[in-house]
Amino acid sequence: MPDATPDLAAAIRALGTPAFPDRLTDWLQPALVPDNLLILAYRSTHPPQVLHRWSRTPRSSAHSTTTRGAWRLDPT
Repeated sequence: MPDATPDLAAAIRALGTPAFPDRLTDWLQPALVPDNLLILAYRSTHPPQVLHRWSRTPRSSAHSTTTRGAWRLDPT
């Protein structure tokens, strides 16, 4: 596994900036090899607000499924 320290450092430096979601994605991808990444903000019983989305495939249904209502099934 490649050294993730530079990508983690870049994500930390980007905290509070518009570049943060992309830098976080850069750091997570090599370790997790995800198909999809979502950063969501939850507020009470309202639907989640999508702050960032990334998908390996251009037409992923995971994002729309989550934001359309699957978030209600989350036990937390």
